[in-house]
Amino acid sequence: MNIERSLAHIETITDIRPIEGKDRIVLAKVLGWSVVIGKDEFSVGDNVVYVEIDSRLNTNLEPFKILAKDADRFGFVRIRTRKFGGSYSQGICFKVPDDRKKHRPGTDLTGYFNRGKEGKDLAIIHNEEYADRREEWENPWKKRPEKLTIWKRFLQFILPWKMETQEKGHVPSPFDMGVSKTDEARIQNLTELFNDLKAKKIALTATEKVDGQSFTAHTDRKGKTYVASRNMALLFRGSGKIRQSHRYEGSGWQKAFEKYSVEDVLERVRKDRGASVTIQGEVIGCGIQGNPYKIPDGDIELKVFNIHVAGRRLPYEEMKDICEAHGLDAVPYMGTVVFEENLTIEELIARSDGMSVLNKDTIREGIVYRTEDYGTSFKAISNVFLMKKGE
Repeated sequence: MNIERSLAHIETITDIRPIEGKDRIVLAKVLGWSVVIGKDEFSVGDNVVYVEIDSRLNTNLEPFKILAKDADRFGFVRIRTRKFGGSYSQGICFKVPDDRKKHRPGTDLTGYFNRGKEGKDLAIIHNEEYADRREEWENPWKKRPEKLTIWKRFLQFILPWKMETQEKGHVPSPFDMGVSKTDEARIQNLTELFNDLKAKKIALTATEKVDGQSFTAHTDRKGKTYVASRNMALLFRGSGKIRQSHRYEGSGWQKAFEKYSVEDVLERVRKDRGASVTIQGEVIGCGIQGNPYKIPDGDIELKVFNIHVAGRRLPYEEMKDICEAHGLDAVPYMGTVVFEENLTIEELIARSDGMSVLNKDTIREGIVYRTEDYGTSFKAISNVFLMKKGE
């Protein structure tokens, strides 16, 4: 199973520890996370609303107004990894709303806070999705579809069978076709799974978590092609028609799609397997995340971490074979591991620290672990990386 990640959920505080040199705050344990709370604010056994890092909270709304001093001009504040007295704090805790106090730990409240809200009125949103939305809020004119030139209209009129028609309107999304989004669950949210993997000594495939731009390309059984970012549909091509987002033209997604002839790869694998195919990876290079891997100016690379055939995620070796056969690069392989019985989540996170295989001078973002059948997967992100990136 690929466990979907929620942003705000009810959880129980299982431990509270002092922080060296701090009198007014303490460190609470929530699932596998450590989070700073006010001294005497909560007790062990209390249920809280835990909001994860990578979340953006709307400080115009309760209970998030207390964070307003750190908000941007749209009123949103980002929840980041912080360090207090040598202890990492990740996330933030709030009291459980009165009308949700009867709900059990694990209940997702993201939808509860966002009910009836859209756009700038959303209460909580993933940081990456927020970046997409913010660009539209700041540059609303870019949302207008590009008009066809008179020359293109003329060619479409006299040679309709030779040209694909650029259509206005909604860009169909591969995620509406059942394709999974690319955000892996963090191990800190999966304490029961972590303990189960240790007890059963289940072998896991480890690969490097690459810091780039999320890329999804999909072709259905009829040969229609879709391209998307982590959250947003970018391109649809099928039946002689094209629909394209304003963000696609000249982007890293377009460069990767064209450089690696991804559409041709999808089509060849589709015909070979007789089924729908999805390729997912990270686009890295100039203009993306500050180009941490120092890809030469103007160039981009695509590192593939998932290939799905007929909805089934392929094991790493099978995925790598397809990549090698079609000119694609897989994310770096870091071996097969079995978690020791006494391993803690904190120790596993510490193992994520290190330098990237892609560039020995670049701090590694983390490690992704998957069962060998690729049915279960999760990520362990380096705290050193998060602190350096301000995340």
